[in-house]
Amino acid sequence: MNKQEVMKKINEIERNFKLKSQKKERSLWDILCSLHSIPELREDLTLESLPLLPFPEKKDGELFLSIFLSTEKNNQQLFRPWGIVIIDWPGIKFVKIEKIASFWTGDLFLNRSCLCNKAFADMIQECFEKDEKLPLPPLLLLKEYIKIRRAF
Repeated sequence: MNKQEVMKKINEIERNFKLKSQKKERSLWDILCSLHSIPELREDLTLESLPLLPFPEKKDGELFLSIFLSTEKNNQQLFRPWGIVIIDWPGIKFVKIEKIASFWTGDLFLNRSCLCNKAFADMIQECFEKDEKLPLPPLLLLKEYIKIRRAF
């Protein structure tokens, strides 16, 4: 290998390293799937904790997500949410977590369709990026988000 080929190979390796090391912007779905990795949440979130369909709000050009956390009761049903996490995106700043089990009165029947999914997260992200109206969770969850948010 001559000097020119060696330099070409070094430049190629350097370019590939830079490309790999550039921080890739994480999608909203990526964030929702990795809530356990947010340092401020590690103490409170168990591996069994599952995010429900979030309630998105746009404020001052940022997207704030209220996300109920629940666990599975059985293969079809979920327990009432035990907590709510609020994060902003795309800055991925943790805003707060609250334990909300004591706020519930009566039963709240949730099934697996209330779990957050990629399609819903992608729809929120797309609408936010296009400055369109944000999709809302189903009415059952929306009412509960509004009640809980008023309490804080």
